[in-house]
Amino acid sequence: MYSLNWYTTITKWVKLVWNKYSEPVYHSVEAFIRWIEIAALGPKCDGFYLHKKIKEMLGDRRLSETLSNVIIPSFDIKLLQPIVFSTLKARHDDSEDAPLADVCISTSAGPYFLLPYYFEINSSKGTKKFNLVDGGVAANNPVNLIFRNNVLIAFSHQTEYCNEIFLHS
Repeated sequence: MYSLNWYTTITKWVKLVWNKYSEPVYHSVEAFIRWIEIAALGPKCDGFYLHKKIKEMLGDRRLSETLSNVIIPSFDIKLLQPIVFSTLKARHDDSEDAPLADVCISTSAGPYFLLPYYFEINSSKGTKKFNLVDGGVAANNPVNLIFRNNVLIAFSHQTEYCNEIFLHS
């Protein structure tokens, strides 16, 4: 039969390490477990280099300045609803015209890998605040999103939008 001597040795060592190093820092087992959860389940990187590179590449361009019509999904974790950034909406409403770098960073902020991204749009209509993560959380199929967006615009009886969609797409 195997001896349980190794088990008691490991148990004594864990208690020694806990008492010497962990207890003064964490003050409780619950705080230690919370720290482990954050380390294991929290974002894997801060995204600093990604944010820097995207802002460097896009500069101060805005969503309304894209060369073609784009639809970019994101998900607002504070409002718990999908947010869809659209070139067509941005060209006709300055409260929808976000900086392109902020839109790109927010739609690439995948949960588990990157932190949610916060930004504001200041316009003549006021300030809009966003706390966004990856658009795949809400709109995993972009074809459905495009179809939905075009149908909503077509049924809104705004011929200017319709002409822009069908003539320039």
